[in-house]
Amino acid sequence: MKTKLTKLGFAVFLILIGVTLTVCNAHALDPYPDTTPLVGVSSDGGVNITQRTTFDWNETPWTKVSFLKNDIDNWGQGGFELHWTWKYNSISKGTHTLTPIWYPPGTSDPVVFTHSPGSADWSGMREIGSWTLETKWHYMNLAEDAWGDWEQGKTVPFTVTPEPLSSTLFLLGGTTIVLARRRRLKRTRT
Repeated sequence: MKTKLTKLGFAVFLILIGVTLTVCNAHALDPYPDTTPLVGVSSDGGVNITQRTTFDWNETPWTKVSFLKNDIDNWGQGGFELHWTWKYNSISKGTHTLTPIWYPPGTSDPVVFTHSPGSADWSGMREIGSWTLETKWHYMNLAEDAWGDWEQGKTVPFTVTPEPLSSTLFLLGGTTIVLARRRRLKRTRT
């Protein structure tokens, strides 16, 4: 009898955990569509972003994330924040938080939010190699008058490569110096 009660109690416990997880996940604010956020380049201040995973030294990366207006209205009534962290080899190089989030009347779905560290900031923190951009968000829970937990956002990897022209000039200059030294050595030996 004791074993049956234990099994029944354990089954009820598992069902409660499943219901709790389902309810919690139903309240999550998800980006629209699931492919966002993305990292890319913009030639027009973030309005149109072309997705990329590799950037030249002189390019400034942009990111965007989209949400449906209804989701923002339902979950962000008390406030809604977006947070970006730019990481180089898992080390935070820069963060930015957009709060409060709003959109102008007449905005159509989806509502798109863009961000770039800015040319001056990017010039100060950029490094050649592997980067990741972490995007997360949370909203104000009006019933509890407290910010909700950060939603697990998305992490997008990208790479910054050296400027091809400067690398070519470096190799060409180095080769020229090596050839000139060899030539000088040959002349002094003869």
